[in-house]
Amino acid sequence: MTRDNLTSRAGLTMFARYLDRIGVAWFAERWLGQIRKSGKGSPASECLRQILLFLVDDTCRHLTQFDALKDDPGYAATIERRPQDLLSSHAVKRFCGNFTFGRIWLLRKLLQEVFIWRLTAGPPLPHTTFIIAVCNIDL
Repeated sequence: MTRDNLTSRAGLTMFARYLDRIGVAWFAERWLGQIRKSGKGSPASECLRQILLFLVDDTCRHLTQFDALKDDPGYAATIERRPQDLLSSHAVKRFCGNFTFGRIWLLRKLLQEVFIWRLTAGPPLPHTTFIIAVCNIDL
């Protein structure tokens, strides 16, 4: 037995893969795709994915932590993205600043769509319970 710890974010990779597998990107582009004001920057689906992973990680609750994570190649590997594809705190602020009341409604609709789709998709995958337990997700 060893006391070495490979990563404190071991469950984050599984949650990232789960988000990719259930198609959150498709739902995000469908409901929030028009939030992008120009072709520059990350798509809405990638912003939402990284923000959800940041919230689940819960290492730090400050948006400036995105800048520290952008410089961390280990975090990029954990969430299976290239380091240059990680969001900065300014990108997150711009993304969140583009939310009007109508877009907040769309975000709520997106989360509802994903939740209802998951309920009707059949029994949960065997590792879903593990992900929920590791990430402390309240249902």
